[in-house]
Amino acid sequence: MLVCGAGYGWTGLRPDNVDPAALTALFDELEETLRRFFPRAHATARAAGMLDESKQVCVRPWTPSSLGVFERLTAAGGGALIVTGGHNTGGFAQSPVVAEAVLAALSGRKHMMHSRYDPRRYERDSADSAVNSTSSRTTLGGWSYLCLNRSCTPL
Repeated sequence: MLVCGAGYGWTGLRPDNVDPAALTALFDELEETLRRFFPRAHATARAAGMLDESKQVCVRPWTPSSLGVFERLTAAGGGALIVTGGHNTGGFAQSPVVAEAVLAALSGRKHMMHSRYDPRRYERDSADSAVNSTSSRTTLGGWSYLCLNRSCTPL
């Protein structure tokens, strides 16, 4: 079995804000790529009806800068709650440095990710910038993208 995914589209603050025409265009382009690189497998899957029944969309958190979110909150009893996410498709590649930032936060040390990935960074930056059209709307989960592959939620 070959699982293929490609294409991204902004949904804004509404995860259900998926443009059907854009989604169809993404699926068509992905299928054309599969046809070009895997002609026999594509023909077999098309004849069996597998391509149409396997189309799925996944909405995941993503920030406009593609930098994730890192936040340390004080928990009951003096503990810490560390929130990370919104890393887009690069999350797996960023996981080692995210782990370092978590360890630093739990150890009381500073790490560059603590400020650069702070969820309030857009509010802070907008005070220094005349452009704040996206910064005032940005929260973890506020920006999303579409992942077209079988490992996501069915349409």
